[in-house]
Amino acid sequence: MRGGQTSHSGIGGTGTPVGALSTYTASMGKGLREPCSPYREAYVFGAELGVPDANFWNCAALMVEPTNLFDLSTITPNKEVVVALLLLRNLPAGKSYQVNLIWYRDRDNKLLYNGGVRIPDPTGWGHDYWEWYYVYSYIGYVDWEINENGSYHVDLIMDGVLLQTLTFTVTGIVPVVISYTD
Repeated sequence: MRGGQTSHSGIGGTGTPVGALSTYTASMGKGLREPCSPYREAYVFGAELGVPDANFWNCAALMVEPTNLFDLSTITPNKEVVVALLLLRNLPAGKSYQVNLIWYRDRDNKLLYNGGVRIPDPTGWGHDYWEWYYVYSYIGYVDWEINENGSYHVDLIMDGVLLQTLTFTVTGIVPVVISYTD
C-alpha cells in the first residue's frame, strides 16, 4: 500500500522569458485539472492510494476544489486526501532545482511524508528556460500519514529554501474505542 506521492512536469521555452523570472504560486485542494486539451483531471480526495496521476500534462495544472478543510467522514481509510501544488514559472537555465514538499502533523510536528523531485536544467532538454514547471504531492488517510483529526501542514522547499507553508485541517475521523471485558 502507498500513501504519499510526489511528481512533476513542465514545458520549456526559447529566447527570453516573458514576465518575471522565477515566480511561483502554491495551492492546496482536492484534485488537479489540465485546462487544455485533452482536459484531464486527477481527483485526489477519496481516490485509491497511489492512483491519481497528473504527469506529462500539456499545460500547467490547476487546483480542483481549492480548500484547506478536509472532512474525512465522507471517505473510508486507505484513500488519498489532500494534494499540494507548486507551480513555478520562468526558471532560468544553467542549473537544476531540488524541490521538496514535506508534510507534517502539527500536534507533535511528526514528519508524515517527504516528497522530493529534481527539476532538470532546461538546457539538457534543448530549452533556454522552463516556461512553467509544476510539482505536486499528496498524502492519504492511512496509519502512517493522516490518522487523526487536527491541524497539518506542508512545507514547500526549493534548493533548501522554504518558499511557503500551506496549512490544513482534518475532521471527521471517528476515534477507535477499544474496550476490554473480563
